[in-house]
Amino acid sequence: MRRLKQQFPEAFIRDKFRPYGERFGRLLGIDNEMALRLLHKTQSAKNLGDLNSFLRDFMLEKPETFAVAERLVSEFGELNAAHQAVVTARQQIQTLAPARERHAQRESLVTERLGLQELQLAGNSYRETLRMRLLEEQITALGIQKEGADGEVRRHQGVLENCSALLRDLERQHREAGGDQIEQWELEKGSLETQRGERLRKRDQAATACRELGCPLPGNPGDFAEVLGRARREVEEWQTDDTLQDELLRLSQEKSEAEKVRKEAGQEVSALRRQPSNIPAQMLELRRDIAAAIGVAEGALPFVGELLQVKPEEGPWNGAIERVLHGFALSLLVDERHYIALAGHINRVNLGRRLVYCRTGAIEAQQAKPVSQNSLVLKLNVKPSAWSPWLLAELRQWFDYACVDRCRHSEAPSAL
Repeated sequence: MRRLKQQFPEAFIRDKFRPYGERFGRLLGIDNEMALRLLHKTQSAKNLGDLNSFLRDFMLEKPETFAVAERLVSEFGELNAAHQAVVTARQQIQTLAPARERHAQRESLVTERLGLQELQLAGNSYRETLRMRLLEEQITALGIQKEGADGEVRRHQGVLENCSALLRDLERQHREAGGDQIEQWELEKGSLETQRGERLRKRDQAATACRELGCPLPGNPGDFAEVLGRARREVEEWQTDDTLQDELLRLSQEKSEAEKVRKEAGQEVSALRRQPSNIPAQMLELRRDIAAAIGVAEGALPFVGELLQVKPEEGPWNGAIERVLHGFALSLLVDERHYIALAGHINRVNLGRRLVYCRTGAIEAQQAKPVSQNSLVLKLNVKPSAWSPWLLAELRQWFDYACVDRCRHSEAPSAL
């Protein structure tokens, strides 16, 4: 540019287009920039398209209403935002108003609760104060009563001392009048009565022994000493006689067996009184111990014999049926619920006797075979219970014996 200015001093040289545009506009008489743009657009346009748009964009000035409209739109958005804010605030107020009321109510209740707590604390303190006051009054009253009781005690103590002095004087007069001798006689009398009872008891014992020996009770000490010596000699001879010792041992064994039988009979009688059945008392006691150990009732572990009974019209078969079903009747029935506990207990404990227990689960689905008219099964009544179906199935399976009036080797009714 410096070189151009030196070569062409009269030339208009600038480094930007805007000064050139303004100068050419003045030279060509174009005073509006829009006209120059319209000229440029017209020169460069190949297709005018919409004439209205062309004129509006390049020949007409932009109306001021556009700016006003844009400003109105902008202000309307602000107004709408303000309105939405007002609506939101109103909704918030409507939503929070009950909460505010509830909060005020809560604060009131909290204040009331605090007041009640203070009253409670004050009530406890007031109660203790009243209690202390009542205790003090009671202590004062008891102190007055104690003083009165002490006075009564002192008065009665004086009366007791006077009576004691009078009693001592009377005892002294009694001793002086021979009371000591009477007391001594009373003691001797008591001692003699005691000796008399003991000697009468021994005399009765000696009389009983003499009756067992077959001799009368001696009437004097000499005869008694003779009888006593003869008895001692017999005892010594008896102790040295082996035959008598064997007889004593045999009698002792018989006595033990008789006592054992008597004890068992007593247990049977007691068991029959508790539960009338043909089950031995030992088995009932064993069942009771097992039921207590596994925590169930005795009725949950019945014996088969407790559920079976010979029909009344089949009385002549009672003995034969009992002999056939004896072992099965002593079997213990246990269901699925208690089987594991019972089996575990029996495996852990030595029962001391044989026990058969049957697991009464589901009955196997099989065709029941018909029984004859004289079958043992038809002569029994089965007590209705949860074990009845299983028990009937077992009887049909294992005890379907024919009951005949006479056997080949026996004249009594038998079950074959």
